[in-house]
Amino acid sequence: MSTSRSVATAQIVARVNGIDNTTPYAKAGIMLRDTLTAGSAHVILDVKPDGGVEFMQRSTAGGATVYLGGTTVSFPMWLRLVRTSSSVSAAVSSNGSQWTTIGNTTVGGTGSGLIRAAGDEPDHRDTCGRDLRSGCRRRGRDRSR
Repeated sequence: MSTSRSVATAQIVARVNGIDNTTPYAKAGIMLRDTLTAGSAHVILDVKPDGGVEFMQRSTAGGATVYLGGTTVSFPMWLRLVRTSSSVSAAVSSNGSQWTTIGNTTVGGTGSGLIRAAGDEPDHRDTCGRDLRSGCRRRGRDRSR
């Protein structure tokens, strides 16, 4: 897992080569969060093993995470979140240079949120998915390349 402090303008880009279909909820992605506290407000862009991409947001702490948009992609692929002031844009790319915007949203918070690579498996052991290249950690080992 890689976490870094952001300012009002921030960008995170990750290349995903593929994801093992370990559970129906397996996914890998990138996230902007207000805090590391469970239930924190966040914006997430993730991809599932079938190539389904989800752009979602929890706009208030403790609120529901809401689907904002999505698409389907082939691997390898890139995910990008860009925050400028209170706006966040989500995009995908097949080559890392030409981007397709999936959606935009407005976020609150102080602008001192967290940027991180994110993965989701029910046992929470894998925070990276398979070969997510954004400097993430898996069970304490550096997996950045």
